[in-house]
Amino acid sequence: MLDTATYTPRLKTLYKETISGALKEEFGYKNDMQLPKLEKIVLNIGCGRAAVRDSKKAKSAQADLSTIAGQKALTTIAKKLHCWLPRS
Repeated sequence: MLDTATYTPRLKTLYKETISGALKEEFGYKNDMQLPKLEKIVLNIGCGRAAVRDSKKAKSAQADLSTIAGQKALTTIAKKLHCWLPRS
């Protein structure tokens, strides 16, 4: 189990060590407070209608996201269907 008092996420460490310095140099920021901050990172997969019909596809997508993120993926279902396809 991880010690939450000393744990810092990998992406946050990478941002502090390399990305923030590159941003400061590229955009000419004079103060560290001008740099953009990472507040929340959201990973999203749109499964579409195939996942509605076949639950195995939805579970596969959830497993893929869990592997990428390193933590259990949260599955949510759209409250409203937004269909941009022309009606036939």
